Amino acid sequence: MHDDPHTRARVLVVLGYHEFGADGSHGISDICRAGVRRAEALAEQLKPRAVVFTGWSSTGGPSEGEQMADAWRGRDDVPLIRESHAVNTAENAVRTIEVLRGLDGPLDVTVVCSIRHFPRARYLFTPLYRRHGHRVGYAYVSSPLPSAALWVHELGSITRMVGDRRAALELLHETPSGATGPLGEYI
Repeated sequence: MHDDPHTRARVLVVLGYHEFGADGSHGISDICRAGVRRAEALAEQLKPRAVVFTGWSSTGGPSEGEQMADAWRGRDDVPLIRESHAVNTAENAVRTIEVLRGLDGPLDVTVVCSIRHFPRARYLFTPLYRRHGHRVGYAYVSSPLPSAALWVHELGSITRMVGDRRAALELLHETPSGATGPLGEYI
């Protein structure tokens, strides 16, 4: 593993957030579109090796990953990778590890997520990414502000995190790590 930060490629991983349209379609939310805009700004600054958009579709239509890539207005010299199967944050982490295996060497990864999602993303991504040799940091989006209902939903999801992580790690044939240490960096 290379410890020199100049030898590591940078990758952005953007988490999807959905909302249902009036017609029942699975679309990306305003906070998700704001995450894409944040990733565009980061791509200008960091010049990443790739941008990975992760998220599924509950209706069989275009996935969150596909919709975010379609919404991209940033650099056109950066590969946009669509991960379209992750149904929750734990699967976002596990399924993007699979994507990162296809890129060169250990990476510096910045996960772009909503401010309300940040504690869960940090809990699920940091130990897994580090175990696979990647450094991980976070860039969060705070506008538009999540509604009170979304904050309540997020609090309710805390009780599911351990089970979600265990189920997602089974996709990699791994078990949760007891790794400790400082968590990610922030941008």
